[in-house]
Amino acid sequence: MKKIYYLTLAAMLAGAGATGMASAKKFRALASPDAFSAAVAKKQSALTMSSVCNSPKGAALANSEPDAAISNTEGWGLLTGTDGKSWFFYQKFSVDPKRYTYTGSEFSVMNADNETLATIKVDIPDDKNVNVIEPFGSVTKKFFDRDEKTWEVMVFIHSYDASYKQYGEFRVYNQNGEIVRTYDADNALFVDYSEGFNSYQRIALAKAVEEDGVAKTQISVMQPCGWNEAPTVEKTLSVPSTLLNYSAGSYFNSFNIDGNPYFVFSHYEKPFFVDETVDDPIATSDNHFILEVYDKKFNQINTLSVPVAAEQGAIYGMRSFGLFSDDASDMCKGTFSGDDKMNFIVTNQNYTVANDDYTYTFEVYNEDSQKIAVINQAVSSWQKLSDIPGHESQYGFIITGGSSEAIEMVNIPSCDVAATFSAMVGDAQLSDNFDRYPVGDEYQYVFGIGNGLYDEQKNVISRIGWFNKDCSVDHFVSFNIGQDGENFTPLVNGTVLNPYLFNTDNLHEYLFLAKIKNQQTGIIANELWVANENGEVLRKFKGDGTKGDMSVCDVLDNRLVVSFANQAKGTYSVDFYNLPFEKFEKGGEGTAASPYKVSTVGDLMMIAQNPSAYYELVNDIDMSNVEWSPIATFSGHFDGKNHKLLNLEPVSNAAHIGLFGQIIGTGETDRAEVKNLSFVKPSITVSAKTRNAGVLAGSAIAVAIDNVHVYGADIYGNSVDAPFGGIVGEASLYSSITSTDIDKLYLDAEQASNVGGLVGDLSTSSTINASSVVNGTIRGLSAVGGIAGTTDSNTSNITNAYYNGSVGGKNTVGGIVGSAGRSMITNCYVNNAELSVSEPNQWTNLVSLGAIAGYLEPDWANANKVIISGNVAGNDCSFIFLDKAENSHKGAHRIIGSTIADDAEAAGKTETGLASNYAAFPLVDAAETSGATTVNGETVTADALTEAFLSGIGFKFGANADSPWVAQTEGLPKLYFQNSECVVSLDSHEILMGVDDEYVTLEVEVFGADDITGITFTSSDPETVSVSEPEIEDNYAEITLTALKPGKATITVAFGGQTATCQVIVTGDASVGSIDADALAIRYADGVVTAEGAARIDAYSTTGALVGSARADRLSVDAKGLLIVVATGADGNRTISKIIAK
Repeated sequence: MKKIYYLTLAAMLAGAGATGMASAKKFRALASPDAFSAAVAKKQSALTMSSVCNSPKGAALANSEPDAAISNTEGWGLLTGTDGKSWFFYQKFSVDPKRYTYTGSEFSVMNADNETLATIKVDIPDDKNVNVIEPFGSVTKKFFDRDEKTWEVMVFIHSYDASYKQYGEFRVYNQNGEIVRTYDADNALFVDYSEGFNSYQRIALAKAVEEDGVAKTQISVMQPCGWNEAPTVEKTLSVPSTLLNYSAGSYFNSFNIDGNPYFVFSHYEKPFFVDETVDDPIATSDNHFILEVYDKKFNQINTLSVPVAAEQGAIYGMRSFGLFSDDASDMCKGTFSGDDKMNFIVTNQNYTVANDDYTYTFEVYNEDSQKIAVINQAVSSWQKLSDIPGHESQYGFIITGGSSEAIEMVNIPSCDVAATFSAMVGDAQLSDNFDRYPVGDEYQYVFGIGNGLYDEQKNVISRIGWFNKDCSVDHFVSFNIGQDGENFTPLVNGTVLNPYLFNTDNLHEYLFLAKIKNQQTGIIANELWVANENGEVLRKFKGDGTKGDMSVCDVLDNRLVVSFANQAKGTYSVDFYNLPFEKFEKGGEGTAASPYKVSTVGDLMMIAQNPSAYYELVNDIDMSNVEWSPIATFSGHFDGKNHKLLNLEPVSNAAHIGLFGQIIGTGETDRAEVKNLSFVKPSITVSAKTRNAGVLAGSAIAVAIDNVHVYGADIYGNSVDAPFGGIVGEASLYSSITSTDIDKLYLDAEQASNVGGLVGDLSTSSTINASSVVNGTIRGLSAVGGIAGTTDSNTSNITNAYYNGSVGGKNTVGGIVGSAGRSMITNCYVNNAELSVSEPNQWTNLVSLGAIAGYLEPDWANANKVIISGNVAGNDCSFIFLDKAENSHKGAHRIIGSTIADDAEAAGKTETGLASNYAAFPLVDAAETSGATTVNGETVTADALTEAFLSGIGFKFGANADSPWVAQTEGLPKLYFQNSECVVSLDSHEILMGVDDEYVTLEVEVFGADDITGITFTSSDPETVSVSEPEIEDNYAEITLTALKPGKATITVAFGGQTATCQVIVTGDASVGSIDADALAIRYADGVVTAEGAARIDAYSTTGALVGSARADRLSVDAKGLLIVVATGADGNRTISKIIAK
């Protein structure tokens, strides 16, 4: 049988010898340096030469020049940098020619910006036999010493003595090349779970020791030096080494669950074999696999005991932990059990004599050692698929037992089988290079196809297949790798499938390796190609006589890393290419005179690389299914040119959430700028790490925001206490918001203070003018306002603002501002507003509820300046007192809820900063007085609020931000930009459905219109997708889509001169691929298919097998019987036809 021993890094590298550091092994071994691991699940993280690929013969593209390169080095590998990104080291060795051991090494460290930071020399004593010198793991700062100016890197040194006894040593060097610390150890694990100002770092060192004559493995966990001069040992764990053998997973694992670090030390209860030295060893009976669980302070909080047993058909069943996932989810809290108990994924690795190989079963245990789920059984290999919003996580399992192979896709945590693919689908042999990718609200599977086809010129056609959830073929993407192509393997994962990785247009690009044979020399060389979905080659990379042959490629931190090995010289080279290769296809130079022209999501992403430049949006962009990471900091100028961003949905654990994290100018005279931009249906869900959030940005510092509009925003606070705003969470330092509005806002932040319809916290000379929120639903804890949650003292003014909708909180709630400093609030009005409170403030016993402001800061400076003036609360306003506030109305008034007059420590004081404020709804207490200078305002009827009346209290009527009000024939005025255009919004822009689906509904919401009678819906191909008559209510409409046959149709919705479209893909007999409406004439005669004007023709059997393909307008076919032909035009449009080939 094959023996499995736990292999430490030292053991894995010990066989490398004086020359044995192949770059492929170094790349893969150090891709996850922070693991005590010997075996890992298959990951599509890199391409090595065990699987390689190819491209069109005769391609004219030459090798691109790299942005950085490591040349002719004798070794190289990965480190995790102090910034969390991938750093590289490269090194040379000095060798004793007699002993073939290292006498020293010199290595350099390069960061993610391709900068070489330091070169460090490692000296080896003459009496040591060293066969490994290798930088290792994570680069640290202030862990091994207290020097804030330097970082440190660990170097692993392996040696042996005359009797071949092996020794491990870790030296810690700082960037100046000085040895900071040395440790005798065979392996190391670095853990960094720091968040913000809370630091948590540990290093665990493992080594072999002997205690009372027993060989043991000892783990010493060290904490940073802190106030000490050196790191101190926090915990020591040890176990007989025989209890670690025959377990393939990591024996020491770390996890971060809800911000709390945990550690798991796993081993057998007894040695796995009674006597492993005999030919047919017997597994120890009544054995258990033990998981010792520790918290962050290394208190042992639990011990699991899992029985060890072989499954049916196997003679040995070996347990391991930490083997299943590569994203630290082997330990989780309640994911599978649905409660607060910890769950653990434990592997059973079964050895079978029949095929002298192993299969793997993954079981889930709770903290009580009870088996609660089985993820899958008897699989050969496995990998995690990309996560898709709205769907469970998913793993793919390759099953090779029985008469045929299969690939099962299993949902996590339900453990339901989502799809099962046979090894062959039609004529396509599925490879183990696969993932899934979002399509509309659903997803499709993407497979590299293991077998190639030939065209008429005997060129090899390699393919990548897109498959539906029912395992049917959607379409193939084909690549002509030429007559000399020998092998094709694509890198298929979520990173590479991102259409904006290699360039920022909307086409998918693919990365694949090739083996191309030189017919003259017979040499097969490795090549790397990047090609788009049309088969067009964008880049080509291959070795030469100096670099050697290509060996490894990967994508790390937006860099394409391509390595080469010159076997004859024993040297390696690594080229680095910054991604994307091309961006801003529409042009621009990033200057005021020539802004970068943003036309795709990929272009938006590129703003992060040059955040101080000038940008303009040249078309609407749909951001559906894009997991948007906020641009951390923007300091430039962005002009939306009145275009829209649709379906923005930031996904991030960052502190600042929005399209941008922070927008930062430098001051009053040099502000950043965002203008003329609309958002349609944005949705924001924050994390526990969020410090502020808004649709545009979390924070705006010295920013001019003008003519920004939001339609249908949802913001979910998730019990986080942070400033939330519909536009920005916080606005400060001369920021201004002008001519900006939100139509329909749902803001749920019931645990947060400083919550506002436009801004959560407005401070330091920042202003809002001519801006509004209509149809708002806003919930917060306190300081909750329809326009702003809080304004500070004296300098943050709000003028010409309007709100309607509901605002609620425990207390301190206002229609315009929740809690107002001594800043100006003028010429604002609130109407059709429902304002509610549920509990008085525990210190003041006030509910602080007002239609303009809930609370007004006292005038402690006795300035006697009028600050709240010319405001109106309409007749449709109402106050609601809930729960503990039901019988407590103190501090509730029509204009300002509570003022200095309600302050128990300011008896006899009255508020003098009010003037010309009016209200048309009833007093809270009929016994109170009203007046234009009082907290209740002067009572006025709705009919009296005419243009002349409002002009008399300061309202300015016109058509710009200086005179923003427009009179209405009935009711109060509106702002000049309100309802100036309607916006048609669909609940989906891409729908995937099958002919067996009964129907799918498409919902439409039109902003800026109360009655949408006359809205139209059309299908570009009613024979593929039919459209029902719409059901209309107010500004909503709903239609039913029915799939009639496989194909594709565009649904166009039109109203008020505005349109929106939805692409519908119908699957069924979908092996023929996608179908477009513009038809090409397909004809068949004498074994030849023709389609005039076609750039490509594909023919399929009725089972979906491709029987012929040509990049031309004619195709010779040998197959007989019913065939399905797809002709593709140069514009990408496709036509389908059935023919009978005779």
